[in-house]
Amino acid sequence: MDEHDPRIGATPNESDEDDEALGARIAEAGPRSPIPPEALAALHATARAALSAPGEDNARSAPSVGRWWRLAAAAAAFLAIGFGWFTFRTLAPSRATPVAVVEAATGPLEVEIGKGYWREVRVGERLSKDARLRTGQGSRASLRLTEGPTVRVDAESQVWFLSAAVVGLERGGIYADTGLGLPSGPALEVKTPLCTVRHLGTQFEVRWIEAAPSALRVRVREGSVEVEGEGRTERATAGEELSVLRGGGVARTRIAGYGSDWNWVMDAAGQLEIEGRTLGELLDRVRRETGWQVRFADPALEASARRIVLHGGVGALRPDQAAFAILAGAGFAGDLKQGVLVVRRR
Repeated sequence: MDEHDPRIGATPNESDEDDEALGARIAEAGPRSPIPPEALAALHATARAALSAPGEDNARSAPSVGRWWRLAAAAAAFLAIGFGWFTFRTLAPSRATPVAVVEAATGPLEVEIGKGYWREVRVGERLSKDARLRTGQGSRASLRLTEGPTVRVDAESQVWFLSAAVVGLERGGIYADTGLGLPSGPALEVKTPLCTVRHLGTQFEVRWIEAAPSALRVRVREGSVEVEGEGRTERATAGEELSVLRGGGVARTRIAGYGSDWNWVMDAAGQLEIEGRTLGELLDRVRRETGWQVRFADPALEASARRIVLHGGVGALRPDQAAFAILAGAGFAGDLKQGVLVVRRR
């Protein structure tokens, strides 16, 4: 080769320095997990198939062109499987301390595993700090933060789990419930590019409104929240909606804590588990999920309901639908009017 060949890119000294730097990086990275047995089996099978394929070079003479091609195919198979395993290990989620667990989903969910790379997430999977989760059209999810609160993610949304108590909303809408009988932890914060919403013991929804003028909408179902941003701090209580406009301005209106605007929250809740619970416990859960008030026709009836233990299940019925099936099965009936469910004997 010509000594002036432009493909010669480094002097011997430069090459030694590069080798030392590469060695240091490999040592710092530490050993990788071994390739699993099933991957090794696939690798061996591919290699054997490539080397034993029939051809005109079966004689014991020097390897023919066909045999060299098969050797090249085997090497390519090794490289492809090895590179695939390396990529999988590189892009797999970290084993950092989990900050949330997926409790229910109505469709495919995806978590970001590298810039531009996403993979599907399954129910029961734990998400680590800084995980980004997105939902598609018609896909919703319910997650439990390790600090206690429940977070529901609406369809076509993207959220960022900054910690077990801080969630970033990048697109769409989320709903938080901090009072499902769990130990209280740090105040939950929902961060957006426009403002930060802090719970003060509550149920609330935070949603981006894309239509002009774009705004961040905060709806409080129970308790109160603090909204800080755009150079001001506002407080909203149960039954209030705040619209924080981009560029300044806040609009405040009254809302109902029940009705069709909250149906997506119940859709994301997953199945209502009733086995071994009392009727009173289930009605408490229905109250939180629907926003209804639950009243009994008389005090003795409420005491009786608290003692009745339920069995079985209600399938895919939403909490607002399941309530009437549960009452009927226990020998009760319910009358719903303007967000108040009155329980009586049948």
